[in-house]
Amino acid sequence: MKFKFSKYHGAGNDFILSDDLILLGQDEDKRVKIITALCDRRLGIGADGLMLVEKNKAQKLKIFFFNSDGKAGSLCGNGSRCALSFAIYLGFINSGSVDFFFWDNMYQAKIGDDGVKIKMKDINIRENTEFGFFTDTGSPHLIKELDHSSLNKDILLKEALYLRHHPFFQKRGGTNINFIKLQPTNKYQCQVLTFERGVEDFTFACGTGAVAIAGYLAWKSQSGGVYEIISEGGTLEVEIGGYLENLLADVWLSGPVKFVFEGQLDLFSFLGR
Repeated sequence: MKFKFSKYHGAGNDFILSDDLILLGQDEDKRVKIITALCDRRLGIGADGLMLVEKNKAQKLKIFFFNSDGKAGSLCGNGSRCALSFAIYLGFINSGSVDFFFWDNMYQAKIGDDGVKIKMKDINIRENTEFGFFTDTGSPHLIKELDHSSLNKDILLKEALYLRHHPFFQKRGGTNINFIKLQPTNKYQCQVLTFERGVEDFTFACGTGAVAIAGYLAWKSQSGGVYEIISEGGTLEVEIGGYLENLLADVWLSGPVKFVFEGQLDLFSFLGR
């Protein structure tokens, strides 16, 4: 069973991309086994997740997303931007304004010489919990503002795992954790380290996390604006056009997207490695 793929990353948040939909036809247990093997960083291709791209009968682009644990994932901002770049390479879409489906939800994108930016749904600011600021940008995110601690993975891993699986968030299917350090001289900029559910580790960047952090900064200042979210893999930009009574409107996510390599493998031989 041949499987053709490409690998892309958005600010270091990396994904396996394919228009081969054969994995959708597998039963869940087999699909999970295949995807976790493909995403394995030592024995597979290595990635934070896998995106399947389809141009359906209505000539609309549809994206299917699976985390590196093999399970279907909620909205992935960086993955969507990578998938849109891949779709241009395939000839499925052209530059300009594009509508696309992420699973069954429609989103809008703008694709030009300056990169790929996607429009997020309007976001209701959720709650400032005892654990930190919590919101949902298509995926659930907890924001933990650090005062003096460094963004050190070894130091923060224990707390990230505790919060990721805390009963308070389990009713929401768990949450992603974003540790942030504000820039004292620039309220529109901050550094972040994100622990992602489904990957179950820190990633180099997270698109929906960047949007959540920008929402937190907008909530603090009670205003919109253009926010720079600096992660280990690069900088993501979030533009918030409107802020009214804890509602974020006209929200756009942009940042770098890079093609890494492409290849083909036989899944049966690969799984029998």
